[in-house]
Amino acid sequence: MAGRILVGVDGSEGSRRALEWAFSEAEIRTSVVEAVTAWRSAYDTPRDFDFSSRVDEAGLAEHARRRLGDALGASTGEHPAVEVERTVLEGDPAEVLCRRAGEADLLVVGSRGHGTFVGLLLGSVSSKCAHHSPVPVAIVPAPRRGEEDRTFRSSDRILAGVDGSPGSRRALRWAVDEARARRASVVALMVWRPIEVDAVPTDVAVSEPTAFPTLARYDRAAAEDASERLRHLVSEVLGASEGDVGVEPVTVEGDPAETLCQYAGEADLLVVGSRGLGPFAELTLGSVSAKCAHHSPRPVVIVPTGRDRRRTGAGGVAAVPAVPA
Repeated sequence: MAGRILVGVDGSEGSRRALEWAFSEAEIRTSVVEAVTAWRSAYDTPRDFDFSSRVDEAGLAEHARRRLGDALGASTGEHPAVEVERTVLEGDPAEVLCRRAGEADLLVVGSRGHGTFVGLLLGSVSSKCAHHSPVPVAIVPAPRRGEEDRTFRSSDRILAGVDGSPGSRRALRWAVDEARARRASVVALMVWRPIEVDAVPTDVAVSEPTAFPTLARYDRAAAEDASERLRHLVSEVLGASEGDVGVEPVTVEGDPAETLCQYAGEADLLVVGSRGLGPFAELTLGSVSAKCAHHSPRPVVIVPTGRDRRRTGAGGVAAVPAVPA
């Protein structure tokens, strides 16, 4: 699975962890790592900026180069076999990464960077990348206070969230390819919701009990339907490669995002589609994938829906010339 992995670096602890994960992934894929840092012009400021002061643009770019070099120092020593390219660009970090991602197979970012609200689970850059990247985005979480850091612990298992939507099909295919490279197995998890009591016509359920199934019968039917749909979808996605990668179909009752995050704790990676079968499926990022990006204890890969896996300067994704670092 040779290719290119793009990773955003800003000198923060979050980007250091993202860089470490990107190097580990590059070893699995025999990929090139392109480490990108972005610097913003001092003139890109609020209107009350004092333009009478002189701004050393070259100094800002040089500072960004040093920051990138410092971040790469330890990582390259631990992964000498990985080919590394350094890119320093001017612009908004999220926009730079999303444009540059058109040349890559995977974009990797930390869950938090050097933002004003570093206490948030997902930073502005990682959130924007999750919404707008043309290629799959891996979001590497920071360990939670008081909890064991399990980000890099191996379980040889990848969890894929499946709901039957085109996005989840792409996510499952990506998870199977990743499992093949890692020599791991896949758990395809479909979460179904029990019927809401308010959804049952009370007068019908009480006066004509045989005309409407009981909640228990409905839930049992929903569970059986979910299991059947999941088995069919897994078989469809695997196709001729069935047996090449072990895929375990699992159906569970509950809230989709909460259940996926709970199961993710026992996997190396959680893979979800950018959109599912919700009422606002046209949105760039669905509620389930957004919640997983915020709360998963393990790295999350969000696979975009309706876009080519790789895009090179086409379809609104511009190729950005690199500045030698």
